[in-house]
Amino acid sequence: MSVSTSPDEDAVACLYGVASGIFRRNGLDVTVTAANSGAATSAGVIGGSIDVGKASLLGLIAGHTKGIPFTLVAPASMYDSSAPVAWTCDSVGKYYLQAGYFCSMDYVTKNPDVVARFAKSVADASAYTNTHLAETVDMISKFTGVSPDDITHMTRVTCGTKLDPAQIQPIVDLAVKYKIIPARFDAREMIDPALRS
Repeated sequence: MSVSTSPDEDAVACLYGVASGIFRRNGLDVTVTAANSGAATSAGVIGGSIDVGKASLLGLIAGHTKGIPFTLVAPASMYDSSAPVAWTCDSVGKYYLQAGYFCSMDYVTKNPDVVARFAKSVADASAYTNTHLAETVDMISKFTGVSPDDITHMTRVTCGTKLDPAQIQPIVDLAVKYKIIPARFDAREMIDPALRS
């Protein structure tokens, strides 16, 4: 299974899932590659050369409104107002999705069991990495090119453990408010129906 993402810290769940064997224990052979842009990742997912991509939620929302045939399959980074963050975004919500893993609708339809195992693996890896930050410093440094010292001293992301429409809807509503998208829609439309909570 190929996963493509920009070289960001919020790929930590996939990186740890590979390094720790979580994916392998769930019957998946996952390779994570760094992409130059979210657009390149999206094009690869829709074109079928990439199985899973990771992108910002706002970009995925914009794509959804244009009819691009993808679906969210796992959360990546979350805003959590109780976490030690460098900025405050409580005006948007106390807890919301910032980035997510997505597949084409075609891939999800043809591979529902694979997608379910991927989602479970990411959830398990996220739960672990959220509480074991020191263990992930070197893998993040290698993937992002950021020095281990900088990673150790920066504010770290919180990774989501489930896809919840209530954690997506605030960003949809914000996109409408600032005219990024033309109209409000139900965030459940973006989530693989088999994975909706």
